[in-house]
Amino acid sequence: MPGKPKGILFDLGGTLIEYENLSWQELSRQGFKLAFEMLRDSIEVLPDKQEFVRLFDGCFESRYEDSLKTLVEVRIADLVRDCFTSLNLSGDGFVQKQFLEAYYRPITEQVRMVRGAPEILDQLKSCGYKLALVSNTIFPGDFHRRELKRFGLIDFFDHLLFSCEVGFKKPHPVIFKRALKAMQLQPHEVVFIGDRPKEDIAGPKGLGMKAILKSRERRDYSEGIKPDAIIEDLGEAPEAIEQLTLEK
Repeated sequence: MPGKPKGILFDLGGTLIEYENLSWQELSRQGFKLAFEMLRDSIEVLPDKQEFVRLFDGCFESRYEDSLKTLVEVRIADLVRDCFTSLNLSGDGFVQKQFLEAYYRPITEQVRMVRGAPEILDQLKSCGYKLALVSNTIFPGDFHRRELKRFGLIDFFDHLLFSCEVGFKKPHPVIFKRALKAMQLQPHEVVFIGDRPKEDIAGPKGLGMKAILKSRERRDYSEGIKPDAIIEDLGEAPEAIEQLTLEK
């Protein structure tokens, strides 16, 4: 018999927190500027900035292309480490971490919370749903935990899963199965809410979950992937969830 869901899985970027307020090219430019300013106080011989950026971009593009096929997540911390090694830089793991922190600063300073996110999460939590987050990210999970804490969202979630920590990214089934196992729920008991058709709709539905698309302006939805419901505002989520009946 059909039943109501017991758990809700949320995407992060574009669903609860908006990251694309500036272009990634501009954010990367600002990030490298801050990162190299930090290096001046940390290592004796500075690398050529253009050479470092060229090496970094080349490594990222190569690994990202591979990840599109394998769904093995790229970790930006590994890219920074490999660039330091290739250029024979003297910085240790701590310096590399500080470099990455400085690079990420322009990104985290411009993010904003999606309107109504805490109120909706509180409403769903009060209704007895188990809440978890499944996010694709090349950045360390702790960076996003800080943002969730900053916006007052982190305590609503029973579990947080980041692709950089799991090793695989959406729509790979491993990351969804990890979330289901952590929640101790079956796929038919869970609804996924996200803004990307392949990652947040096709991935969960392939395992037997229901999936709600949070549509966004200027996003291409021509792939023909059909969600179980569509919302334009996060405030519509509780009603959309209530209307879904899940097959056991």
